[in-house]
Amino acid sequence: FFGIIKLVHSEQIKIIHINSSTPYEVLVAFAAKIGGAKKIIYHSHNSSYYPGQKLVKLSEVFKWFMPFVITDYLACSDAAARFMFPKKIVDAENYTVIKNGVDYDKHSFKPEVRTELRKKYGLENKFVLGHVGRFNVQKNHEFLMDIFYEYLKLDSRAVLMLVGQGEEEDAIRQKVINLGIEKSVLYMGVRTDVNRLLQAMDVFLLPSRFEGLPLVLIEAQTSGLRCLTTKNKVPYEVNVTGNVEFEELKENSIEWAHHIEYMEKQPYDRKSCLDLITDAGYDILKEAEKMESYMCEE
Repeated sequence: FFGIIKLVHSEQIKIIHINSSTPYEVLVAFAAKIGGAKKIIYHSHNSSYYPGQKLVKLSEVFKWFMPFVITDYLACSDAAARFMFPKKIVDAENYTVIKNGVDYDKHSFKPEVRTELRKKYGLENKFVLGHVGRFNVQKNHEFLMDIFYEYLKLDSRAVLMLVGQGEEEDAIRQKVINLGIEKSVLYMGVRTDVNRLLQAMDVFLLPSRFEGLPLVLIEAQTSGLRCLTTKNKVPYEVNVTGNVEFEELKENSIEWAHHIEYMEKQPYDRKSCLDLITDAGYDILKEAEKMESYMCEE
């Protein structure tokens, strides 16, 4: 707290941009204001607390103080704004949504890349379910493994491609072994070519416990992927192409598996969805310009 005050004051910093997943960081805003910052931006990137998160009631109290120190409210989605900001700010729509932009050229569907990667990883005759995300409580890998276990009973060709690392990875690897499905799970680790790996997948799964507005679902749609994610935990506005379907977390893994089976059997012509993504406002260059303009406002 005092370090922030000193930094802002000594460097004469005028603009502070706080990216946050909870209201706790309002304390950073207080420090920035005391230090002399003139523009303090609070940017929400989440729509719920972590399960079992402590000090939730105190965190709600922190919202009351936001209007005294925050000059500008940003959010990656309306759901993220409703979660993070005081009711009077939300009711007055006194916030701006800055969408998580996508590099279209990088993520657009490329059949030649799909063919290359499926051959490289021995997936030519497989039905590939994919997930990109940190191995943590939010992304819900434990339930993801239950879903895949049930889906393998319906389609023995299935492969689950996991991209990412995290604190729960060891536990998930052990669960995969306990379920006896280790031969059907690919661990890809942290990658710089996620855009290419998306090409190799057939359905993208994101059974998260909560999200603000997951950029990875926008990227998956840009590459023409069908997606299945969590109803009422992931904002509906993420479905900008019509290729995202939702399932309740309260439903068991068998229901999720049957939903995937239904998606697999539906006729589908995979193609890039650039026009739909563009129309929905997820052009990374335009959103970057929007942010730059916003930051430069007096």
